[in-house]
Amino acid sequence: MMPRINKSDFSIYSTAFGILFLLQYAFREFLLPVFPFMPSSSSNMTALGLVGTFSVMAMTVVAPMVIWESKKLKLRLVYFAAAVVMGWGGIAFSLIYPQYYLTTPWVAASLILCAVTVASLIQVLIYGGIKSLALLPLIMLQLIAMYQYAVNVATEYMLIPYPNPSSYLVYPMMYLLMMGAASLLAVSIWTKPRRSVLIGYVIGAVSGALVAVPMYQLLAYNRFMQSIMGEVAAMGLGILAPPSYLPTLSIVMGIYVFSLVAMLARSLSGEPIMGFYALAALIFVGTAFAVHALSIYFIAAMTAAAALANYSKAVAEAGGPSNDSSR
Repeated sequence: MMPRINKSDFSIYSTAFGILFLLQYAFREFLLPVFPFMPSSSSNMTALGLVGTFSVMAMTVVAPMVIWESKKLKLRLVYFAAAVVMGWGGIAFSLIYPQYYLTTPWVAASLILCAVTVASLIQVLIYGGIKSLALLPLIMLQLIAMYQYAVNVATEYMLIPYPNPSSYLVYPMMYLLMMGAASLLAVSIWTKPRRSVLIGYVIGAVSGALVAVPMYQLLAYNRFMQSIMGEVAAMGLGILAPPSYLPTLSIVMGIYVFSLVAMLARSLSGEPIMGFYALAALIFVGTAFAVHALSIYFIAAMTAAAALANYSKAVAEAGGPSNDSSR
């Protein structure tokens, strides 16, 4: 019989933050670019967009709480201050001066937040141990995205002549996405079979198939739909993928869905650290292809990394989780 999960092992704030991120990404960042092409009235789409907007505001409340709980991190206070100032500062400044994000102080603060996010990602690899290497491809995606952001600031705001690297990074980022799917799949299934976990695997397999199979059948042999869906993926997901790669991308996204559900099942069955891996993976994938023009993306990646690194360090200091039956 599996031991019960201690309340301190699974943060309600981390769970809420993951749900809020999913809502804001689906109903704001994905929906807003594609809703002009949706077969529905604009009023319905606007109502759904409000879900994402309110989720962003809720994230500015929950994110500092997640960071504040990470008491073992040396940069906890820096992360906390950055999340509060940039999160609530952006909301406040938008009411006073809508073009605040073009001002020099805000651009400088955004670059500092970018650097703080890099530090949080490095801490995942330092404190997370071997298992966190599974997130290495996704962390590399994050670092590439932040590099692109810094280049955009240098070229578009500071007018520094520098070649735009985006066109050269399409294939490396696609390959890292595929590597991330494979590594997360390995982590999600590397455990002894248990009834509760097997049920989660079945649910994950069904969910992943519902994502991958229809998209693959639509795109595998239809060049026209590949070109159309290539534009949708670029607008909604931010993924610049060659049309010929879209059938493979549909399979990769199905693998991600399965892996996240499987890790969540393992978390609920007595391995709470897998829940933090699922949270971090969800946020890293969801923000790696964004231009990070919104500070909430930096805060999201920073918060997920801080939660995972804090828990991983606590496990390492305790000599490993007593309820991890995968060993």
